[in-house]
Order: sequence, then structure tokens, then C-alpha cells
Amino acid sequence: MKKLSSLTLKFLPLLPIALLCGGCVFEPYRETVRYDLECPPQSVALDAGNLTFREFQNCSGTGTRFRYRRADGRIEDDPYCKWVLPPEELLPRALNLMTSSDGAVRPSVTADVLLRVFEADLGRGVFVLAGEWRIVPEGQAMAFRIEEPLTDTTPEAVVRAAAAVTAQLGYRIAESTQP
Repeated sequence: MKKLSSLTLKFLPLLPIALLCGGCVFEPYRETVRYDLECPPQSVALDAGNLTFREFQNCSGTGTRFRYRRADGRIEDDPYCKWVLPPEELLPRALNLMTSSDGAVRPSVTADVLLRVFEADLGRGVFVLAGEWRIVPEGQAMAFRIEEPLTDTTPEAVVRAAAAVTAQLGYRIAESTQP
């Protein structure tokens, strides 16, 4: 018992320093916010009621967290900003809602999409969506790369840019299905 108390007395002067430094070690709690892609207003919805999108293949490495490419090339995932679904489910859901004015999907022409890039490139100030798409079953694979300028680096600006590139992809695919 005597040995324990002498050890305690040796480290007692370090206690205030440990308490003062403790505030620097721990980050305050931040709530994780989940974002969804908003469909454009009905007036600009895709005029392709017979087009449907299946779940995309996701080779981009992006999951539900926002992905940022820094100016030095480093890629970071944001632990506090997440998509409500992973991109392979999020994008076709948004596109399917755009192709139908009444919410009903009319699957007569189906598009398959392979995602290679779905990220905010902060070094260049753009949101990038890239990959390949094809009309199933007979379509030839078509590569795409769509970029939308970021107005700033807030999560809301990233969501607006992601929705814009998603809509542009939908327009491109819809145009290719028109006779």
C-alpha cells in the first residue's frame, strides 16, 4: 500500500497537465448528415418514359461517404457527410424518378452503367462522374466523363453538382434511345 501511494505522489504533479491537454486530444461530437440526390423539377424531367436504369456497377471505390480528391492527388472520404445510398443505388434511383413523370417506371429499354469515378475534385473545383453505359442487351459500351463546377466546397454544393452530373448522364442516355 505504501508503494502505491509513493507512486501516486510522483505522478500527481502531472495530473493538471494531463487534464489541460485532454481537451486537445478529443474532437467534439459532430453529427453525420446524410444527403440524397434531388431530381430536377418535372418541367425538365427526362422525356423517356420507356427507359429504366438497373443498379449500377460501382468500380469507383466510393461508398456512402462523400469522396474528395485533394489538389495533391490524395483521396479522402468524409466521415460526417454521407449519401443515403451507395452510388450504385443512388444514381439509378434518381434517374428512374427523372424518367417518369408519375413515378411509375416503364421498363422497355434498360440501361446498364459502370461507374469509374464519382467524386468531388477539389483541386480542379469540379464534381466528376465517369464510366461506361450501354443499352441492354444489344448496345455498345459508351464511355462518358461529365464534370460540373463546384460553387464552393460545402456539402450542399457537392450535392447540387452531383445531381447535375447525374441528370446530364440521364439526358445523354435518353437522347441515344430516341429514334
